[in-house]
Amino acid sequence: MGTKRKDCDNSVRRLEGGLTTLALAQKDTEALSIVLETKNKEIGEKQVDVTEIIRDITEKSKVAAVQQKAAAEKKEALDKQAIVIAKEDAIATKALEEAIPALTAAKEALNDIDQKSLTEIKALASPPAVIEAVCGIAYFLYPKTGSDASWSNIKIGLLGDMRLLNNLKEYEVSKTKADGASRAKKKYNQLVKDLGVGEGEELQKLITSKSFATGGMFKWANSTLKCYDIYKNVEPLKKKAEKMKQEKE
Repeated sequence: MGTKRKDCDNSVRRLEGGLTTLALAQKDTEALSIVLETKNKEIGEKQVDVTEIIRDITEKSKVAAVQQKAAAEKKEALDKQAIVIAKEDAIATKALEEAIPALTAAKEALNDIDQKSLTEIKALASPPAVIEAVCGIAYFLYPKTGSDASWSNIKIGLLGDMRLLNNLKEYEVSKTKADGASRAKKKYNQLVKDLGVGEGEELQKLITSKSFATGGMFKWANSTLKCYDIYKNVEPLKKKAEKMKQEKE
């Protein structure tokens, strides 16, 4: 009987020990559950961060790809533009080179004019039609003159300028007014028509035969008009090339 009681007590102690162990295990499990929940939350937050990072990288990669494509297209366009600029520059340069002989001729023509000859022409009350027409052409090209090329205005605005020869030598074709050039050309064409000769050397000789100084002035005016025509065509090319260069930079 004592042995059985002892065995029963041992069994009770083992049961109580087991229950205690289970209770401790449950507490440990609960504690671990709390830690696990915290860790899972942290992992979840980190997953969100990683997802955002991946999304950000993806978006930036797309932007970079678009920018690279745009840069490549711009480079291709600029390369093509560089070819056009070189072509426009070449055309403008060639045209300006063609203007050099005309500019040289215009300045050399002034060697045939002296102040005495100009004074004699100015003294004419009613000059020959050729002399008046040639002076009229020069009058329209000359700076600070008007649209009325009457003989009285020519004598005051052109022949009356004591610096006429110097101003003609220093004349800048680029500053020629379009309306003045247009009037000068119109008067030039009328003169050619009235004289009934072709343009060129024959026309020059005929005018020079009327007055040596007038011949020199006509040669200056004729050469200046040729320069102006070249300049008028070259200037847009130069501006276009310059604008393209600025856009390229």
